[in-house]
Amino acid sequence: MTDYPQEVVDLAKECDQNNRSDINAAVDEWYEQVRLMPGSEAWIESFVKSAGRQIIQDCRHTRNTRLKRGTGQYGGPAKTRPTLSTATTYVESLFNYAIDGRRLGDIQWKELTAIADAQREQATGHMFNANLCIAILGKKPKRAKDDSTIESTLKEPVLRKLFSET
Repeated sequence: MTDYPQEVVDLAKECDQNNRSDINAAVDEWYEQVRLMPGSEAWIESFVKSAGRQIIQDCRHTRNTRLKRGTGQYGGPAKTRPTLSTATTYVESLFNYAIDGRRLGDIQWKELTAIADAQREQATGHMFNANLCIAILGKKPKRAKDDSTIESTLKEPVLRKLFSET
């Protein structure tokens, strides 16, 4: 987590507790209270920069997806044009692919192992979440309707077992 003042983090935890199923309500409650805190102007600058970082990461993700599709990733053929003309066709360099918040072409060879380890660690968390969702789906009680919540239809010991087995 980014380094924020502890009181701001504690408030976020409290707002999360108050609004477990509605992140927007949690954020709204948190924002209204943060604005009233002494010194909040300085924090708000860091929050805006954090949001800017997220927007830029989203832009990089979009570019990465486009680059991957262009090389035949995501199960499709590579995107090629039968009439390539350097005057009319722009092909973005794969060196612009973003990894770990950086342009691939700017990464030094000596950094690759550490970046790979960090990426694997993140992927492990995402894979756990995906596998957990599938495991939970396999335990859906027959009485559970599709619009019912997991908590209202699944017993905690079953969920705990799924966590330990995933």
